[in-house]
Amino acid sequence: MTSKSLLRAAILSAYREVGPDLGREVTDEMAVPAYLQGIALSRYVFWRKLHCVIRAAKLVPNSRVFDFGCGTGILLPQLAAAGRSVVATDLHPLMARNVIKQLRLSRVTLVPADQWPDSIPDGEIETVIAANVLEHIDERRELLQVLGRKLTPTGRLVISGPTENRLYRLGRRIVGFSGRYHVTNIHDIVADARAVGLRQVYRRRWPAPGPLSLYHIAAFELPDAGRR
Repeated sequence: MTSKSLLRAAILSAYREVGPDLGREVTDEMAVPAYLQGIALSRYVFWRKLHCVIRAAKLVPNSRVFDFGCGTGILLPQLAAAGRSVVATDLHPLMARNVIKQLRLSRVTLVPADQWPDSIPDGEIETVIAANVLEHIDERRELLQVLGRKLTPTGRLVISGPTENRLYRLGRRIVGFSGRYHVTNIHDIVADARAVGLRQVYRRRWPAPGPLSLYHIAAFELPDAGRR
C-alpha cells in the first residue's frame, strides 16, 4: 500500500503542476491546503478523517469500489489495495489523473463526471465512497437514488460531510479556505439518504462529539441488505 509520505508527495507534485490551471477556489474545496499546509492539528484532523472514512467502508478484498467526487485522488491508493478495482470521477479530474499516474494505480479507472451513471452497471459496486462532496450538490436525493442502484445487494455507501457549525466555520477561516461555501450540511445529507430508503448502519462524529464535531462520517446499506 502507498505510504502517507509518498501519497503526500504525489498530491503536492500534482498541486504544483495543475493547481494553477484549476484555480484556488477548486483546490481549496479539494482541501489541498488542509492536507499539505497549515498547523499540525489541522493536518491531523484532515488526514485522520480519511482513516475514519476507510474504517466506515468495511472494504471487501477483490471487490469493485466507486469513488464519487475523488478530488485529489487522496483515497485511491487505499481503495485500490487488496485486489480491488476502482472507478473514480470528479468535476475537476486533473489532480486525480496526475496522482494516479505518479503512483501507478493500474486498478483505478477515471471516468468523466457526466459519464459515470452509464459507465457503471447497476448492482455491481460493493462500496461507494462520497467523501465531502454531497454538500456541494443541490439535487442530492436523485443522486443518492442512483448511487444506491449501483450497489450490490450487500453493498455499502459511505458519506462524510461538514457540520457547518461555528467551530467548523472558524476552522475554515483559520485554514484559509477561499472557495465558495456549501449548499448544505451533513445533517441534511443523512436525512436525504434516509428519505430515499437507504438504511443507516454507522455514524461517527469527528474529531469529537457534540459542538466540537467538525465532520460526520455515515454508512448506509440497502433496506433489505444482510449484515456483513
